[in-house]
Amino acid sequence: LHSFPPRRSSDLVPELVASLTEREVAIAGTLPDLVLPNWPQDILPVLVEPSPYGEAYEQFRSQLRQLNDQLSVVLVASLDSQEGKSVVAYNLAIASARAGKRTLLLELGLRSPSNARALRVGLDPEALEEPLQYYSNLSNCVRLVPDVENLYMIPCPGPQPNPAAIIESSEMRQLIADARQRFDLVVVDSTALTACNDTLLLEPLTDGIL
Repeated sequence: LHSFPPRRSSDLVPELVASLTEREVAIAGTLPDLVLPNWPQDILPVLVEPSPYGEAYEQFRSQLRQLNDQLSVVLVASLDSQEGKSVVAYNLAIASARAGKRTLLLELGLRSPSNARALRVGLDPEALEEPLQYYSNLSNCVRLVPDVENLYMIPCPGPQPNPAAIIESSEMRQLIADARQRFDLVVVDSTALTACNDTLLLEPLTDGIL
């Protein structure tokens, strides 16, 4: 046996991209790790202020458009938890809004609490008790993000005891259909694929999984 020094995830990126390309999986781009000193550990790092990372997310947004210029509802997922899925969803939505697109960030990781306070957005306390009523009308649940023009959000009323029932409800289908008509881009933040099948239940309502 030979011992080798551990490899950082960044060292594996070229190999991973090459393997995916060989399988004819479209590569939307690569994003840098966000290194933000003194950032609170319990709040998602979001690029609401000018940042050297902002250009990477703008390039990412424009590459998505090049891959599919009809993209209206994109579902952001990850294989496992703590892989940066929500960070990508939030910052992609911010980049889209800053590009002048009317953008909705839809949090549907219903097994976890909302990360909305990262954008200074509050949650209706009654949504936790009556989630189907919360989702029954787009006007009930949409919140304006105060620090980013053109960006709106539907915070997740989680954790919920039966998320699959909410995802498969007629209220959710109608909500996403209405959002598709009213926004240029809807970014859906879901759960990790290894945790449950929530993301696969949502996928038919979207234009694809990122």
